[in-house]
Amino acid sequence: SIDLMERAAQALTDAIVERWSDHNTPLIVFAGPGNNGGDALAVARLLALRGYRPEVYLFNPQNRLSADCQANRDRLMKTEGASFHEVATQFAPPSLTAEHVVIDGLFGSGLNKPLSGGFAAVVKYINASPAQVVAIDVPSGLMGEDNSYNIPAHIIRADLTLSLQLPKLAFLFAENE
Repeated sequence: SIDLMERAAQALTDAIVERWSDHNTPLIVFAGPGNNGGDALAVARLLALRGYRPEVYLFNPQNRLSADCQANRDRLMKTEGASFHEVATQFAPPSLTAEHVVIDGLFGSGLNKPLSGGFAAVVKYINASPAQVVAIDVPSGLMGEDNSYNIPAHIIRADLTLSLQLPKLAFLFAENE
Protein backbone atom coordinates (compact mmCIF):
# COMPACT_ATOMS: atom_id res chain seq x y z
CA SER A 1 0.00 0.00 0.00
CA ILE A 2 2.88 2.38 0.68
CA ASP A 3 4.17 1.88 -2.88
CA LEU A 4 0.71 2.61 -4.28
CA MET A 5 0.57 5.78 -2.16
CA GLU A 6 3.99 6.82 -3.47
CA ARG A 7 2.87 6.39 -7.10
CA ALA A 8 -0.31 8.39 -6.40
CA ALA A 9 1.73 11.12 -4.69
CA GLN A 10 4.05 11.29 -7.69
CA ALA A 11 1.09 11.84 -10.05
CA LEU A 12 -0.44 14.43 -7.69
CA THR A 13 2.88 16.26 -7.39
CA ASP A 14 3.32 16.29 -11.18
CA ALA A 15 -0.15 17.88 -11.57
CA ILE A 16 0.57 20.53 -8.92
CA VAL A 17 4.00 21.39 -10.36
CA GLU A 18 2.52 21.64 -13.85
CA ARG A 19 0.02 24.24 -12.67
CA TRP A 20 2.28 26.10 -10.18
CA SER A 21 5.76 25.91 -11.67
CA ASP A 22 7.19 28.81 -9.63
CA HIS A 23 9.18 27.25 -6.78
CA ASN A 24 8.44 30.36 -4.70
CA THR A 25 4.70 29.65 -4.66
CA PRO A 26 3.74 29.54 -0.96
CA LEU A 27 2.30 26.06 -0.36
CA ILE A 28 0.39 25.09 2.77
CA VAL A 29 -0.39 21.40 3.21
CA PHE A 30 -3.14 20.30 5.61
CA ALA A 31 -2.96 16.57 6.33
CA GLY A 32 -5.28 14.40 8.38
CA PRO A 33 -4.40 11.26 10.33
CA GLY A 34 -5.57 8.74 7.71
CA ASN A 35 -4.39 7.66 4.29
CA ASN A 36 -5.51 10.92 2.64
CA GLY A 37 -3.15 12.62 5.07
CA GLY A 38 -0.46 10.11 4.08
CA ASP A 39 -0.95 11.15 0.46
CA ALA A 40 -0.63 14.82 1.45
CA LEU A 41 2.56 14.19 3.43
CA ALA A 42 4.08 12.27 0.51
CA VAL A 43 3.16 15.13 -1.85
CA ALA A 44 4.77 17.64 0.54
CA ARG A 45 7.96 15.57 0.61
CA LEU A 46 8.07 15.26 -3.18
CA LEU A 47 7.45 19.00 -3.57
CA ALA A 48 10.31 19.73 -1.16
CA LEU A 49 12.59 17.42 -3.15
CA ARG A 50 11.71 19.47 -6.25
CA GLY A 51 12.78 22.73 -4.60
CA TYR A 52 9.46 23.98 -3.19
CA ARG A 53 9.20 24.93 0.49
CA PRO A 54 5.85 23.60 1.70
CA GLU A 55 4.55 24.39 5.16
CA VAL A 56 2.88 21.25 6.49
CA TYR A 57 0.27 20.84 9.23
CA LEU A 58 -0.50 17.27 10.28
CA PHE A 59 -3.64 17.09 12.42
CA ASN A 60 -3.27 14.23 14.90
CA PRO A 61 -5.60 14.97 17.84
CA GLN A 62 -6.02 11.30 18.83
CA ASN A 63 -2.29 10.55 18.55
CA ARG A 64 -3.18 7.77 16.11
CA LEU A 65 -2.06 7.79 12.48
CA SER A 66 -2.71 5.17 9.82
CA ALA A 67 0.38 3.06 9.10
CA ASP A 68 0.96 4.72 5.71
CA CYS A 69 0.42 8.19 7.16
CA GLN A 70 2.99 7.41 9.88
CA ALA A 71 5.47 6.13 7.28
CA ASN A 72 5.08 9.30 5.21
CA ARG A 73 5.36 11.46 8.33
CA ASP A 74 8.68 9.78 9.11
CA ARG A 75 9.89 10.22 5.52
CA LEU A 76 8.89 13.89 5.48
CA MET A 77 10.70 14.60 8.74
CA LYS A 78 13.94 13.37 7.12
CA THR A 79 13.47 15.70 4.13
CA GLU A 80 14.96 19.18 3.99
CA GLY A 81 12.91 22.06 2.68
CA ALA A 82 9.55 21.44 4.34
CA SER A 83 8.36 23.17 7.49
CA PHE A 84 6.50 20.56 9.57
CA HIS A 85 3.97 21.10 12.38
CA GLU A 86 2.08 18.30 14.11
CA VAL A 87 -1.14 19.56 15.66
CA ALA A 88 -2.44 17.59 18.63
CA THR A 89 -4.39 20.23 20.55
CA GLN A 90 -3.91 23.93 19.79
CA PHE A 91 -3.74 25.10 16.19
CA ALA A 92 -2.26 28.47 15.32
CA PRO A 93 -3.35 28.82 11.70
CA PRO A 94 -1.02 30.30 9.14
CA SER A 95 -2.04 33.50 7.41
CA LEU A 96 -3.49 32.56 4.01
CA THR A 97 -3.33 35.09 1.17
CA ALA A 98 -4.38 35.01 -2.47
CA GLU A 99 -0.81 33.97 -3.34
CA HIS A 100 -1.05 30.78 -1.26
CA VAL A 101 -1.93 27.37 -2.58
CA VAL A 102 -3.55 25.13 0.04
CA ILE A 103 -3.27 21.39 -0.46
CA ASP A 104 -6.19 19.69 1.26
CA GLY A 105 -5.33 16.22 2.50
CA LEU A 106 -7.46 16.17 5.65
CA PHE A 107 -10.00 13.48 4.71
CA GLY A 108 -10.61 11.37 1.63
CA SER A 109 -13.29 9.23 0.09
CA GLY A 110 -13.63 7.01 3.17
CA LEU A 111 -15.39 9.76 5.14
CA ASN A 112 -18.89 8.67 6.21
CA LYS A 113 -20.08 11.43 8.56
CA PRO A 114 -20.07 15.23 8.54
CA LEU A 115 -17.00 16.96 9.89
CA SER A 116 -17.34 18.58 13.30
CA GLY A 117 -15.25 20.24 16.00
CA GLY A 118 -11.72 21.27 15.13
CA PHE A 119 -11.76 19.74 11.66
CA ALA A 120 -14.91 21.68 10.75
CA ALA A 121 -13.23 24.85 12.05
CA VAL A 122 -10.14 24.23 9.87
CA VAL A 123 -12.35 23.72 6.81
CA LYS A 124 -14.23 26.96 7.53
CA TYR A 125 -10.90 28.78 7.95
CA ILE A 126 -9.62 27.50 4.60
CA ASN A 127 -12.90 28.32 2.86
CA ALA A 128 -12.87 31.86 4.25
CA SER A 129 -9.39 32.51 2.88
CA PRO A 130 -8.55 33.90 -0.57
CA ALA A 131 -6.07 31.05 -1.16
CA GLN A 132 -6.38 28.64 -4.06
CA VAL A 133 -7.28 25.16 -2.82
CA VAL A 134 -6.25 21.82 -4.30
CA ALA A 135 -8.08 18.79 -2.89
CA ILE A 136 -6.44 15.37 -2.93
CA ASP A 137 -8.90 12.73 -4.20
CA VAL A 138 -12.04 14.44 -2.82
CA PRO A 139 -12.56 17.77 -1.01
CA SER A 140 -12.42 17.13 2.75
CA GLY A 141 -15.88 16.85 4.24
CA LEU A 142 -17.51 15.70 1.00
CA MET A 143 -18.70 12.13 1.23
CA GLY A 144 -18.23 9.96 -1.84
CA GLU A 145 -21.93 9.41 -2.48
CA ASP A 146 -24.86 10.64 -0.36
CA ASN A 147 -24.40 14.11 1.11
CA SER A 148 -28.05 14.83 1.86
CA TYR A 149 -27.35 14.96 5.63
CA ASN A 150 -23.99 16.66 5.30
CA ILE A 151 -23.20 20.24 6.41
CA PRO A 152 -22.18 22.27 3.33
CA ALA A 153 -20.18 24.78 5.40
CA HIS A 154 -18.00 21.88 6.63
CA ILE A 155 -16.90 20.84 3.12
CA ILE A 156 -13.76 22.22 1.46
CA ARG A 157 -14.55 24.40 -1.54
CA ALA A 158 -11.70 23.32 -3.80
CA ASP A 159 -10.58 25.18 -6.90
CA LEU A 160 -9.05 21.95 -8.20
CA THR A 161 -9.70 18.36 -7.16
CA LEU A 162 -7.15 15.74 -8.19
CA SER A 163 -9.23 12.58 -7.98
CA LEU A 164 -7.51 9.21 -7.76
CA GLN A 165 -8.63 6.14 -9.71
CA LEU A 166 -11.97 7.54 -10.89
CA PRO A 167 -14.43 10.39 -10.35
CA LYS A 168 -16.51 9.99 -7.20
CA LEU A 169 -20.31 9.77 -7.55
CA ALA A 170 -20.71 12.94 -5.46
CA PHE A 171 -18.85 14.90 -8.17
CA LEU A 172 -21.77 14.34 -10.54
CA PHE A 173 -24.37 16.15 -8.42
CA ALA A 174 -24.90 19.87 -9.05
CA GLU A 175 -25.20 20.68 -5.35
CA ASN A 176 -21.56 19.58 -4.87
CA GLU A 177 -20.18 21.87 -7.56
